[in-house]
Order: sequence, then structure tokens, then C-alpha cells
Amino acid sequence: MRRAIFSLVLSCSLAAWADWPDLSKPPAAVGGGEKDAALVVGVESYLALPQVPGAVQNATEWYLYLANGLKVPPSSLTLLRNNEASLEKLKKYAALAASQVKPGGTLWFVFIGHGAPAKDGKDGVLVGFDAQQDADSLYARSLAQGELSSLFAKGAQARTVVLLDACFSGRAGGGAPLVPGLQPVIPILSTPEVKGAPTLVLSAGQNDQFAGPLPGVARPAFSYLTLGALRGWGDANGDGTVDAREVVDYATVALTSTVKDRTQTPQLNGPNAPLGRSAKEPAPNLAALVVARPAAGGTAPVAAPAA
Repeated sequence: MRRAIFSLVLSCSLAAWADWPDLSKPPAAVGGGEKDAALVVGVESYLALPQVPGAVQNATEWYLYLANGLKVPPSSLTLLRNNEASLEKLKKYAALAASQVKPGGTLWFVFIGHGAPAKDGKDGVLVGFDAQQDADSLYARSLAQGELSSLFAKGAQARTVVLLDACFSGRAGGGAPLVPGLQPVIPILSTPEVKGAPTLVLSAGQNDQFAGPLPGVARPAFSYLTLGALRGWGDANGDGTVDAREVVDYATVALTSTVKDRTQTPQLNGPNAPLGRSAKEPAPNLAALVVARPAAGGTAPVAAPAA
């Protein structure tokens, strides 16, 4: 069966207001993942690099969505958090997931943490937990997207969905460099090739932008919004299925409506395709979220508009 890889390249850092829906609540079971396998990674507390607040919470909620919503078998699901996400573990469990996925199923990979450009500027790397603040260590302890794709190419899946909630600018969410003194070349994120399969990439923003948080509580913005979209917020046409274009469109509207400290424009590269069944959860009222937040200077929030 023809396989497709779906790389959802996402954000770097964090936050959400109290009125954003609580995605830790169990999603409605929609199934469809019985043949799937998944590796979910959240690195919040790096050994030597800036923290990524909320990464573990987002990763945990993604894991629960896959397990309880899509019904991916627990034996085919792996969750790596913080110090569990070394380079060795990333490679080991990526290969394991590829060996566990059934023919016709989906191979899922979710990474929420730091990213950086490769040395040659032609690829992005996923930074392992124990990378130090120097260039040699950063590259030695990080997993290149190309190598990840090679590991996934050995699976029997019909498609691969890769969600990368990581900036590839070599900087933390606030703009500080991961390795002081380096001026990384920001690559145009290419779609990692899997043998015989088209590639679809959803990214948190353009390659000259910083991905960042939702306004409010520390949460990586794009992985949170993407999960909400798959649970139903992004089902714009109400057909019960959420596709990649709907996910990107929903995230774009949510970020444009609520974020004021940066420009972040999610991108879709490659063919559109369905990502899962909708759990039909209603989307939050974005206008109500905007006016509920105190204005600059301490002005009290105004009354929220009706839903």
C-alpha cells in the first residue's frame, strides 16, 4: 500500500488562558487507530538548555488522545518525557514504533521540545534532553529529520504522521540562542523523504518566524491547537473528519486572533489528507478569550461577547 508521511512541524514554547478548554479531559472515543503505532515525546526540562514550559503536559494529552480517542493499542504506544528523551531513546523507540505499526495503519510521531538547524542548514534536528550549550554537543545529541525518516521508512504503515512542536531557528521561544554566540542558518524546512511516499508538512510558522505560546498559561501553542483541531475544533465543514488543511486553517485563525507579541503563520506543504475522525468537541469562542484578558496597562477586561 502506498505510504504517506505527514510531518506536522510545530512550535517551540508556551502558555494558555484559564478559559482555553482543558484537553486533559478524556476525548470522545472515535477509534480508527487500532492498527496504528505511536511515539510521543515531550521535553520540558532540558539538562542544560532553556526549558520548554508545558511540553510534558501537551505530550501527555497527545498520548491520551491517541490511546483513548483513536484507540491505538497501549502496547504500540510509547511516551518519553524529559530525561527519557535522549538521542539513543529517540532512535530506539522510533524504530520500535515502525516495527509495531500494522499494514494499513498510521505511524504517529509527536515531538514537543527544542529544534535547531543542521550544520549544513539543509535539515532540522530534534534536540535530545542531554544536549549541552555548545555546537558539538548540540549536534551529537540531536536527531536529524532525515535519519528519523529513514527509521520510519522500515515500517509497514499506510502513512506516517509526524508532529514536530519545535522551532528550527536554533533559539528558544523568547529568542535567546540555544548555544550563545552561534548565528544559525535558518533552513527552509524540507519534507523528509520516505521511500516511495509523498510527504505532507504542517509547520508552526514560516522559517523566519518564532513559534511561541498561547497567551496566558504556559503551553506550546501549535501542538495544543492541533490537538484541539483533531478533537473537533477544526472540523470546519462538519463532515466528521479533520484533514490537514482544516488543522492549519484553524491554528492560523486562533493564533492570528489571540496572539499579539509576534507574527506566526502556520504552513501546509504537500498534499492535503484526512488526519482522523472528529470527536465533535466544540471550538472555544476566540473573541471571548481575547476580551477576557486584561488589556495592557491593567485595564479590566470587558464583557465577553455572546457565543
